[in-house]
Amino acid sequence: MLKFGRPRKIRRVNPQTPTKESVLKDKNKKLGFCAKKLKDVKENEIVKAVVKQGKENDSKPRTDIRRSSRSRKPTTAYTPPVECKRKRVKKDPTENNVDLCTTCGKKGLLLCCERCPKAFHLKCVGLKALPEGAWLCNECHDKEHDDCCDVCGFGGDLLCCDRCTLVYHTKCVGLDSVPGEDEEWLCPKCTKPAYAPYEGPDNLEILSENFVQYGLCRFKNALTKRQVNSCLELTLDRLHEAFDTVRRLGLEQELIDVGFTTFKTRSRDRYDLRIPEFMTSKFSFLNTKAKWVPLVKQILGNDIKIVHSGVMISLPGSATQPYHMDGPHLSDKKHLPAHILNVFVPLVDLTPEVGPTEFVPTSHLLNNYWDPGVKPMTVNAAQGQCILFDYRIKHRGLGNKSNEKRPVIYITYAKSGFKDVKNFSKKRYKKLPKLSKY
Repeated sequence: MLKFGRPRKIRRVNPQTPTKESVLKDKNKKLGFCAKKLKDVKENEIVKAVVKQGKENDSKPRTDIRRSSRSRKPTTAYTPPVECKRKRVKKDPTENNVDLCTTCGKKGLLLCCERCPKAFHLKCVGLKALPEGAWLCNECHDKEHDDCCDVCGFGGDLLCCDRCTLVYHTKCVGLDSVPGEDEEWLCPKCTKPAYAPYEGPDNLEILSENFVQYGLCRFKNALTKRQVNSCLELTLDRLHEAFDTVRRLGLEQELIDVGFTTFKTRSRDRYDLRIPEFMTSKFSFLNTKAKWVPLVKQILGNDIKIVHSGVMISLPGSATQPYHMDGPHLSDKKHLPAHILNVFVPLVDLTPEVGPTEFVPTSHLLNNYWDPGVKPMTVNAAQGQCILFDYRIKHRGLGNKSNEKRPVIYITYAKSGFKDVKNFSKKRYKKLPKLSKY
């Protein structure tokens, strides 16, 4: 039977006085126990604990209503905060550095710059051991210039060297105005060459010391004028025969792409010609009785051998070669003495016009190839002189700006047992067909 009237109010249970069912349902939430731990606990004990907790909550004043901050009063007495003495931790200036070497991009033991986030391997920056104190990379080091002139010792408007940290007044270095921003300016100490050829008579001890320290030396009393002329005449004849054979057989492209065992292209208008007669007894002044052999033995040792020989010919208009080394180091961890070297014997005077060989002194040292901090230089050797240089030194042949050919005999000496398979491999080059005779 339906009855109309005022609806009956639903009785709501006070959440602060829980029932048995609600306790069993929400026991994990209110007590904070894990479900696994409550398996062995009796339900009656749980109910009693929850009911007791609810009564205690009812007796406490409710603080659900948020009061204004102005009318709020502290419930407890004010206690001043106690300052805790914390240990001051020094910040590591290298904590933001990268984890890969900036030069080679590989991991390992890295030396971090303390001004920028770059990091380097020791060998990539030319160091053998960790430096003491703060260390800056080359870019940051260039920004750290001195505050006083290196000549007079006073400050003011100073001109900074683009290679080192020295600064100068313009008057102290003989300049009337400051160089442009796009121009590179080097101080007198940086423009001074690191190596100067020994001008005295040939001294084996001095020349060998120069070779070990700088990677090259000049030997004056090498050939007589008559010996130079005989070598020059034979070289020009063999060069003409080689070009004539290549032209008649149509081997111009093969000469450029690969080359032959006796005739190769090193760069544009620069050729490597091998002349077997130079290693015979007729030209003993170039092999067994050469005047520079005692110097070679003092550098490499008594047990030496001739690995290769030939003539490097630079024609008029030849281009400048890129920097290169003839062979790598035998060890990546320790710098070893020279094991192989070249002897250059120019058949013409090496003047700046004919394109002499440009060397970078001290670049033969381990990890010193890319940035030795030394200005490149050329050695102007005359006819009858010779230049000895380390196989690992950084060098290049300059372009020939004259109207004459520039032939230079090269003889490669090495310690007994060493073989240069890369440069003098017989499998790498083809044999040039028999040369035409005139």
